[in-house]
Amino acid sequence: MTYEVQNGIRYKALAESYAKKLAAGIIRQAPLGPHRYTAEYAIKNNVKPYVSKTEKGWTGFVIIEQNPKARHAILQDQGFRDPAGRRHQGLFFIKKVLERERME
Repeated sequence: MTYEVQNGIRYKALAESYAKKLAAGIIRQAPLGPHRYTAEYAIKNNVKPYVSKTEKGWTGFVIIEQNPKARHAILQDQGFRDPAGRRHQGLFFIKKVLERERME
């Protein structure tokens, strides 16, 4: 019974709405960057909701930085070391959004 329900069009719309809500939350919490010349690498332009049909039914995903040149959102979230070896603390904005939106 669950399999038939999760393959329906209503479940696709539900998965799509949750994916859009999650992507909007990540964009809202993301730090703003100094993108004077191009907005191609801005975090808000590299977070996209995506819905796909899997073997268990419709599933919503959030794709972060599909552009391979724009990889700073994950670095800002998790933290990184610069070329001089100094550690930069992560902001954990993606983790905070995921924790706030989780269902138990």
